[in-house]
Amino acid sequence: MLLDYGALLDVPVFDCYYPDAYPIHWTTRLGEGNTLKILLASGADPNALMAEDISCLHLAAARGWVDGIFI
Repeated sequence: MLLDYGALLDVPVFDCYYPDAYPIHWTTRLGEGNTLKILLASGADPNALMAEDISCLHLAAARGWVDGIFI
């Protein structure tokens, strides 16, 4: 629904535990494959970096989410 109203995909979400995490990082962290596909198809930057230069690929690999690595 947020995408229908033009939600910004490349703006960090504030959270003290995951500083500068983008929606794509949260989706990866939660293992939401379908949502990750939607975000990528809608133009989310797969190379966006959160604090300490962590990408969503790093998060998927760190949690052992092999399917997420290949989305």
